[in-house]
Amino acid sequence: MADQDNEYDDWIELYNNSNETVDLGGYYLSDDSEDLTQWTFPIGTTIGANGYLIVWADKDEDQTGLHANFKISASSGKLFLVNSAGSVINEINYSAQTTDVSFGRYPNGTGDFQTMEPTFEAENRTYTSVDPVTVQSTELIAYPNPASDYFNIDISGDLPQNDYVTIYNVAGNVVLKTKSEAHLQISTSGWSTGIYFIQYNGKFFKMVIL
Repeated sequence: MADQDNEYDDWIELYNNSNETVDLGGYYLSDDSEDLTQWTFPIGTTIGANGYLIVWADKDEDQTGLHANFKISASSGKLFLVNSAGSVINEINYSAQTTDVSFGRYPNGTGDFQTMEPTFEAENRTYTSVDPVTVQSTELIAYPNPASDYFNIDISGDLPQNDYVTIYNVAGNVVLKTKSEAHLQISTSGWSTGIYFIQYNGKFFKMVIL
């Protein structure tokens, strides 16, 4: 998503899961535990009932809208939401981030944080494990799903040259990167049980390892 100046910067989304408007004027956002009042929400900033609020983490405070004076670290970091009295009311530790992959709560606003499809100012949702990934004339199917000792990846259609299949764990860390082929058999020996994400040509597919 582009901001008001058509720049594609990182963004932080806040969600109000109550039935009343929340006033954030005088509250703070920070990525520094030593400076919890790093960036201040302007007076009059509110989130409507069951609504969303976007803050751009781009260090462009002179631009229109809500632009924090810090950027999100690509490697790892922390974020703090602090009330006007200086008390932390919410915080998150995040690991390495991946381009065009969101890290949010699922179920929306209440569940644990996990990697997911970006949903700008909309309800969080996980990557589908049912529909095959289709990119132009190429289709990817992974099976069995859930899997245990191994799973297969079939890619039909035209395979782009120098293209790769990358697999991430829920923390966003790469566990495997291999050149794309019409058929791949992926051994999961040594993998932890849980959810993984297969990335191919900019799209994602969820795989469950038992």
